Amino acid sequence: MDDIEKKEPKDIVMTIRIQPDGQMGIDAPGDGKTYNLPICLWMLELAKDHIKYSNKIALQNKLVKPNMMNRARGAFGGH
Repeated sequence: MDDIEKKEPKDIVMTIRIQPDGQMGIDAPGDGKTYNLPICLWMLELAKDHIKYSNKIALQNKLVKPNMMNRARGAFGGH
């Protein structure tokens, strides 16, 4: 067991760049010649879901809606 090195897991990174001239640059998992398509597509789906969820949470209305009793009092002129 001492001969086997314990390797810490490495991050899997994908970088997508749009350059000012409109060209796209992508650094993604693969062997240097081709991309690992299943991992790349999985990462894109996770990123899409994360962005949608993060935006939904950030944009949620923080106002507390009145409950039914407050609405009923207002309808009958109560204060």
